[in-house]
Amino acid sequence: MYTSLTPAGRPAVPDAIEFVHDRVLPRVRPDSLEAPVALRPVCSARKTGRADQLVAIVARCTSQVVTVDAVQCCGFAGDRGFTQPELNAYALRHLKAALPAGCTSGGSSGPPCEIGLSEFAGVPYRSFVPLVDCCAMPLEAAVEVSA
Repeated sequence: MYTSLTPAGRPAVPDAIEFVHDRVLPRVRPDSLEAPVALRPVCSARKTGRADQLVAIVARCTSQVVTVDAVQCCGFAGDRGFTQPELNAYALRHLKAALPAGCTSGGSSGPPCEIGLSEFAGVPYRSFVPLVDCCAMPLEAAVEVSA
């Protein structure tokens, strides 16, 4: 059980990045994928200092994490990408060209961002959580397999 408390004495609810990084990864043995995975830490992950944790999570699941430094924001801005798609198009104008050959999937930590990233990258971006789920084995299973 996650037992962290807020200063007011209430249980703290970790975000998904923090929870997977701190509580899930120590309990699994990721089976690294061969293909590169494009990763886009969303703006809130960058602002809260969770981007490095997200990179560490994905790095445990793939041999090559691809980040595109030319893209600092996806431009979706919450739900604005639905009503003003030109924001998204402009923010992601360099994304597709910056992805290496053979990169066929991407990960992120924000559903609205994943929509825009998928559209403009030409590869599907999904939550990082299913990536961890598909490549991780419980530690007990990892011991049995290696024995």
